[in-house]
Amino acid sequence: MRLMILGLVLMATTAAMAKDFTIATIDFQQVFNTYPGTVKAQKKLTDLIQEKQDDLNDSQKVVVALQKELKHPAAPLSPADKKMKEKEIKTKEQKLLDEKNVLQDEIATRKQEMMRELITEVNDIISNAAIKDNVDMVVERNSVHYMKTPNDLTAEILAGFSKTKTGAGN
Repeated sequence: MRLMILGLVLMATTAAMAKDFTIATIDFQQVFNTYPGTVKAQKKLTDLIQEKQDDLNDSQKVVVALQKELKHPAAPLSPADKKMKEKEIKTKEQKLLDEKNVLQDEIATRKQEMMRELITEVNDIISNAAIKDNVDMVVERNSVHYMKTPNDLTAEILAGFSKTKTGAGN
């Protein structure tokens, strides 16, 4: 009996609180993709990839030059010299492969770090918009099947990005 009374009290309290509880939605992907920090981070990552790719291309050119030299030597190579050249090529090819693997790992790590930072920044922006609009909870718009009175913060946040882009200092 006590348990039933406690349940009724909790339901009544929850119902009373629900009247003052405000929920808003957000299109996180749209906000994330439009966030100026995301654009800057993508550019930074693209530049890093290009820089590292240029380094790999230089190493690749050395390997290709050695392979051409082995196939068409300026002077005939002795069997011992040919074997040494082949070993040198294999060593450089393995080094190139190792560099590619290290590069892929480095890029993946940098991308994860950037994503983590960006998600934190975007979540802070969403939280600040919710606090400003006196919203108690923000949920992903694409996960909401029905909402009696839609309250979407996406446009407000995107408008804030536009103001930031055109404002002084940016």
